[in-house]
Formats: sequence, structure tokens, C-alpha cells
Amino acid sequence: MKFWFQPAVAGLWLLLAVSAHAGMREVKPGVVPTLAPDEGLLIVGVDSSRVLDVVQIRRDNKVFGGDSIRNVPPGHTSRLYVATAGDYRWDSIELYFAGNPFIGFNLADDPEFHFQVKPGVINYPGDLVDRSYGYTTAIIHTVNRGLVAIDWLHAHHPAVYERFPLVYNGHYVDPFPDFYKTERMSTASVADADLDKTLPVPEPGTLPIPVKDLWPEQRIVRMDLSPAGDLLAEVTMDSKASHLDLIDLKTHTATPLMTQAATVERIDWIGNGALAVSYNDSLAPPNVYVVHVGNAGTDGMHAFSKELIPHTGWVVATLPNDNDHLLFQIESRSHELHVFRIDVSGTDALRKFQFPNSDRLDHGVEGATDWFTDAAGNLRAAVARNGADWTVFYGAEGRYQPSFKVSEFNPIALSGDGKLFYGLSDKQRGQTDLVSFDPATHAFATIYSKPGVDIHAPVFDAQRRIIGASYFRNGVRVVDYFDEADRNVSMRAAKAFPDATTLLIDRDEAGKHFVLMVERSDHAPGYYDFDPGRSVASLIDDYSAELTDRKLAASRIIEVTASDGAKLEAYLTLPPNVTGKVPLVVYPHGGPIGVRDTLEFDPSVQLFASLGYAVLQVNFHGSEGYGRTFREAGQKHFGSLIEDDIDAATRQVLKDAPIDPDRLCIVGASYGGYSALVSAIRWPKRFRCAISLSGVTDQQLMFTASDVSRNNDGRKELETIIGDPVADGARMRTYSPLYRYKELTIPVMLAHGTEDQRVDFEHSRRMLRMLSMAGKPPVVLTLVGEGHGDFNHKNEIALWSGIAGFLRAHLDAQPAVPTSH
Repeated sequence: MKFWFQPAVAGLWLLLAVSAHAGMREVKPGVVPTLAPDEGLLIVGVDSSRVLDVVQIRRDNKVFGGDSIRNVPPGHTSRLYVATAGDYRWDSIELYFAGNPFIGFNLADDPEFHFQVKPGVINYPGDLVDRSYGYTTAIIHTVNRGLVAIDWLHAHHPAVYERFPLVYNGHYVDPFPDFYKTERMSTASVADADLDKTLPVPEPGTLPIPVKDLWPEQRIVRMDLSPAGDLLAEVTMDSKASHLDLIDLKTHTATPLMTQAATVERIDWIGNGALAVSYNDSLAPPNVYVVHVGNAGTDGMHAFSKELIPHTGWVVATLPNDNDHLLFQIESRSHELHVFRIDVSGTDALRKFQFPNSDRLDHGVEGATDWFTDAAGNLRAAVARNGADWTVFYGAEGRYQPSFKVSEFNPIALSGDGKLFYGLSDKQRGQTDLVSFDPATHAFATIYSKPGVDIHAPVFDAQRRIIGASYFRNGVRVVDYFDEADRNVSMRAAKAFPDATTLLIDRDEAGKHFVLMVERSDHAPGYYDFDPGRSVASLIDDYSAELTDRKLAASRIIEVTASDGAKLEAYLTLPPNVTGKVPLVVYPHGGPIGVRDTLEFDPSVQLFASLGYAVLQVNFHGSEGYGRTFREAGQKHFGSLIEDDIDAATRQVLKDAPIDPDRLCIVGASYGGYSALVSAIRWPKRFRCAISLSGVTDQQLMFTASDVSRNNDGRKELETIIGDPVADGARMRTYSPLYRYKELTIPVMLAHGTEDQRVDFEHSRRMLRMLSMAGKPPVVLTLVGEGHGDFNHKNEIALWSGIAGFLRAHLDAQPAVPTSH
């Protein structure tokens, strides 16, 4: 994600810029310019969350030869220019204060902001998008929103649009402008006013389980146990704020400590009497409060005081046997990151600390973005650029040497003695293993491995020792502990909650007091204070009190044989207390590579089941958990092998389970949304409807309209996973719903956030246009301001209520004519 000031930034600078102009001339509406042989047209689009006083474009690194676009209002702004052919760049953004140059963002040094103007065509380099988080922090990037550019040209320069071809000239080709122009000519009878026609979102009616009960407004975000195990910091969040409470596990009394509009990013206990709480509501460095906790009064409430550290930044580490200090990293005015040992013993000490340069601890690595410490709190390694590569530098006391590239091994933690890095790796292995890396010998060693099973995460104790490894078995997370005492604790927890998943999510320093999360597919998570010595568990909090006494649906594993003979794990959920054949919701997961479905509690599955529908989830080729070969087999098979797997599972449950074969819908989010649309095209008579939430509609568009594609490493990753947009372009279009829109003959619902960084809203914008143009308008739910999931509560309720209404409209009624499958 570019650009914010940690670690990749659009450089902040005090403006002494010379205005760039000449070489570009603006085309006024209604004018069709005559182009010289070396001239092209350039459409400039800017999408900003704030007023931009100047946006500068320059050509060939010259001061003159570009133009300055002034007074850009919030929202979307487009201009059309005649420009001499050649190399150009988005050069800078300038903000003014009281009429004087105040601040700016320098884009010129980043090759991602360079583009080319070709002669004789309308050049579109993508929109420049600016999302600010205060004056000095912003995400600035380019994104391909070709349909927005087409619509603006058609509205303001229709003759220019008809006369010249529009060419997207980012890193990859975009065939959509030519495709759209051709398709629009064949549907000239469709009025412009009907091009984005949508159907209303159906009302769901009274639901068996209200959506607000499945997605409660206040949710548990995290729990952090004190080293002594007697106090628990619990963070919950509602639509307005996050709340931090201190729970005394002896008296079961909760003391409200803080309520903030921002999100709690991290909690660090500083001994047993204080905690550092990091709050953040943007991509800027967080605000960190130090909360000192006193004794409990007669009412059980604890006295406390809190003080804001007088500089935004990040907690690097707490210090053993030193409850008065912690390591803290700040961003300087020149946007360098520096580490300090700060005194957090009291209000006066915090307020006095000025972060003097002489007190810096981060010597020896320029441009470090992350630091690793040993268990004693000594800086031992840092992540920084080494040429073009992100590299881990290893050493001590200000002397560090490049050790390894992050692309080769991405460490999770440093061992307590600082001699080993711990992480996960599948390089030259059949699955993802838990490994250590010795920076002195550059040797890897396997800590834990299960053939054909991907390890999910390491488990550490308070001393930074690895005590176990977690992975998925039969659809649920389990932990294999290396020590017999830990295994006994795990067994006692499982015995206390038979037939449930029990996860030890935190423990005290002595390893005698635990916080458990307990859940099943048919039981929402509950959090418990567990004493293994007495095998006693006390409820701390649960996911939703309204679900406690409800009968929910249990899921079970079904084994499916794929077309290549591989064994697939899928999950079937049947609605409770329903007899006879029931409708089926096919529910592919997102990703698709390295992501999986589980048998843990899922509110969306419970919503579908409460409506009387069975739910099918398939861990198809590409899913995480089943080894490297299985995971990599999903690469470059979007729309083909992956959907063949879903088809195999669907055919099996139609044969073996009590499913009504004439009442199927397919629903998915992200890749699952793509899968829903492409499956509806491949099997047009199978499904009654399809729902795509934040779904991909055009494989090639992922290379020009996604946060992953904003740098060269991300684009290489996409080429590995999806394919080469040029060499594999024909295949990508074959398996892109956008280019086969005429084959989408069933009712479609599209739901998408307008601020989605991963799958830009342009995907749904284009799909809506093509379906409406074909006279098959979809139901559309536009989630204004939302990203790629994790929606605010109001939009979450609206989304799932709309999905319930859409499914009810198409699955509850009997079909007039039986269909084949």
C-alpha cells in the first residue's frame, strides 16, 4: 500500500516548487482537437478525500513540459489534455495554508507514478487516488477506473470519445475499453439513463434469528492476561468506539478504563501494575496510553490513572525485571524511525521525555521499519531496504550486517537469547513447517512438521520459548504442545468442554492460569477463565448473549473426490429441525490461495441455516492446510479446476444429502464472489441466483486496480497466482464473468464497498453496466466508504439483511418448471 510515512512514503516536503506548464493544453468540452503526429490526448482523473491546491504532472524530467491542475475539490475530478508523446509522471501534490505553500507530497522518485503518452489515442494512466489522514499522512496511488473515464468522456467530450480509441497505459493492458465500445454500439437502443439500472434490494421480512444477534454491535476484540494471571484487559468494540475494561478474575469485577473512537491496535502489560494501550484510527502511528492500575476498592473496582505518551509511535518491547521503562519507536519529522527507552513510571516522567536524538538506540541500520529484540529487551535485528530488497539486518549494540531477504524467509519472532529466528516456511518442503533460522550459519532447522499439513502458527510462552504449534485438523484449530505439562493442560481443557474447540489464547507467566476460547460450528465463541489445577472454567464473556439459548446448526465433514483424484475436505451444514428436502447455498471461500473454510462458528452459515437452507463449503485446490502441492495446484486455475472442485462437491451432496435439486443459489465474498458469478455461467441451469460480495469480475483488472498490484513484487505475486495478463490474457477473459456477461441468465446481486483497496469497486461498476446494458439489471448494494470486509455495524446489518432478502426471494418459492443439473 502506497504511500504513507511508514515505511513507504510519499515524501513530505516544504514547497519551493517551480510551476510546471507548457507542453500540455487543456481541451474544453465540445472541442475536437487536431493532433500533430507526435501528439496524443491525455485524460487526467484525480480522486481525493480533500481539497488539493495543485496536482503537478511533468514530462521527461523537465521543469517545463507538463501542467498544474489547480483547485481540485474533494471527490472525482477529470480533465482532458493534448500532450506531446513521451514519458510523463505524476510529480507532486501541493496543499496550501492561508494562501501560502504549506506542505506537499513528492511522487516523482517513485516509478509507480510514471506513465507514457502515445500519439493518436486517448491515453488513460489510471486515476490518481489521494486518501489523507491529516496533513502529513496519506495513501497515494493510481488505480484503473476505466469505466469512470469512459463515462466522463462520453458526457463531456462525446465526439472525442467516438473519434479516438481509449488506451489504458499502466503496467498491463486493459481490453475493457475496446470491448465496451463494441458492445455499446450493438446495444444502441438502450438509453444512457438505463445503463446503470438496478433492482431494489428485497426486504428480508421477519427472520428466525435477527441479523443483529448474529452480528452483535459490541464484539470482543482481544483479551490480554496480566503476567500474574489475576487481571485481564478486555477490549470490545461497537459502531462508535472501542472499550477497554479491566476484569479482576478473583472478584469477577470489571473496571472500565478507557473508551476511544479509535481501534485498540495492541496491548502490552508492563509488569502486573501497568499496561501500554495502542490506539489507532488511521494508517498514521498510533497514540499510546500508559495505564497504571491500583488496588481494588471495597466495591471491587480498581483505582487507575492514565497518561498519553507525548509522541505517536509503536511499542517495540517491554523490559523484563524493569516495570518503569519500555522500548518505543517514533517517526521523526524527516520520517525516519527511531527507538528510545522511555520512562513510563509516572505522569511527570512521561511528560518530560523529549525524545532527544542523543538517546536513540537504533544505530547501525538506516531506514529500519521494524526491530526485533531478545527476551532481555536488547535490539538484535531490524528490517530495512538493502538495495531493491527488504532485508533483515542482524547484530547487536549498533553493529548489524545484512542477514537474509524477507522474500526468502519472513520471521515471526526472535528467540529469547537472540540467536535464532522463528517462522513458517514451505521452501523445498512438502508443506508449511515451523522452522528456525540461524543467522550465524544461515542454516534452517525444522522445529515441527506434519507431512501434508500446513502449520498455522507457533505458540510461545512468556519467555519467548516455542512450546507448541497450531494447525487445522478435521476443520478445527488444534495445538500440539511439546511439553507434557502443557499437553495435560490442553487435555483438561478439552475434557471440560467435550465436543468443542478449546483454544488457549493467553496464559500467565507461571503457566498455571489460562484464558480459553471455546466454540463449535453450532456454538458462538465464549471466553473462559480456566484453572487447570481444579479443572474449573468460569465464563468471562461471550460473543452474543442473544445466541446462548438458540438452537444453531451443526456442520459436518464430507469427503469429496476431485476430478484429478485428490481428496477434498468439504463441510455440509443442514438446517436444524427441518424435514424433507431443503434448498442449498453453495458458499465458496475467498482467497483463493492460502485461505480455507473451517468448522468454527460462522454467523453467515448460521444465517443461511436459520432460513432453512443447507450450506456447502469446499476447501478446493489452493486452500490452506493441506500441503504445498495442494495449495499451489489452485494457481492459474481461477474459474476452472477450483470451480470443478466445487462442482464435484455440489454433485455429491445433491446425490447423498436431502437437498432439493431445483433450489440452489451460490454466494461468496472476494474470490468467492468471483466464483459465484463464474459458476453461474458454467452451470447456468443449476442455480437460481448468485450473490457476489466484493467479488472479482475481471481477472486482468486485478493487475491494475488492486493494492497488491501497486508495486513490482505484488505484480509478480499476481502473475504467479493468476497468470501473465498478456500471455494468458485470452484464458483470463474466458474465465472472467465480465466478458461473458450475456451468459449470466439468473438473478444476480452485487454488494461492494466503494473504498475497497483489494478488489476495487470498478469490478462491480463494470459488471453492473454490462448486465444492465443486456437488460438484466442486478440487485446492487453499494457500501459507501467500506473496504474489503470488516464493515461497520450499520452496513453489516444492511448487507446480511439484503442477502437474506435476496435468497428468500429466489429460494423459498417452488420453481414453475423443474430444471436439470
